Amino acid sequence: MKRNWKKLMARLAVMTVGLVSPAFALNPDLAVPEQVEIKHKACQEMLRLAATYQVEGLFSKEFEAGQVCYTRTDLAVVLELLTEKLAEKVVEEGSAAVAKEDLLLLAELQDELRGEMLLARTRTFQQRRDDLGTRLTAITRNISLSGGLVGVLQGSIGNGPSDHADAVGRGDLVFSFTVGENTIAVIDVEATGGNGIDTRVPSFSLLNAVAGSTGDTVRFREAWVEHAAFDDRLILTAGKIDLTNYFDANGVANDENSQFLAGAFVNSAVLGAPGNGPGARLQAKLGESLTFGLGYGSGDTDTEDV
Repeated sequence: MKRNWKKLMARLAVMTVGLVSPAFALNPDLAVPEQVEIKHKACQEMLRLAATYQVEGLFSKEFEAGQVCYTRTDLAVVLELLTEKLAEKVVEEGSAAVAKEDLLLLAELQDELRGEMLLARTRTFQQRRDDLGTRLTAITRNISLSGGLVGVLQGSIGNGPSDHADAVGRGDLVFSFTVGENTIAVIDVEATGGNGIDTRVPSFSLLNAVAGSTGDTVRFREAWVEHAAFDDRLILTAGKIDLTNYFDANGVANDENSQFLAGAFVNSAVLGAPGNGPGARLQAKLGESLTFGLGYGSGDTDTEDV
């Protein structure tokens, strides 16, 4: 009985060592947090492998420059790509094409990102990635969303029988896409509601530049693509644009949502710029203090579009 007890304890000891050994096999420096920077040991090792085996485009330029962080899932996708490239190299050149120590390093990284690697290897994930034409890291990195809500309660006093009060609201959602290294696309979706007091209180200029109509309206306020060249010395913008953004800028009074409400203080009445519509603008920086701009817009110059 005593001998059997010793055998049982020995077997349990072997099983325990076998269960915990993977945790001790992983280099603690390779443990990946939820948000990881380029200077992390795991990323540096992956960069070394990429350089050693000539794998390009592993990380984004923004990530390599330390401007953004990756998640564990992002890193798992990159690791899957690196593994595929090394596998192709082995198929073409033989098993000796990748050093044994580098294979062990890959195994350690995959063990650390085990759960995320399972997702990265699924058919659904791969198909989704291919359909979008980019890696998951590119999706989260190249699309940004901003927006705002503004409400105005405005009325008149001492205007005889025309005294009136009205509430107006506007909401904006701005989608910004990084199309290429020097190209961006922007879509501004706007919803407005309320006529304001301009229909009852006449003026030479709008009293409420936020107002839209009694019925809620949703529209693409702006939708354009912009390309920069020669270190931003030449910029071309085309699409549905607001020319006043480029030729009637005023840091103090240029935004009816956050600055002056009256239309006279939003844009110059002398300039007579067309409303938002199809157009293009070209900007060339000729010197440190000299910039040349040229714009064309096909919008209606009589519109109150802002």
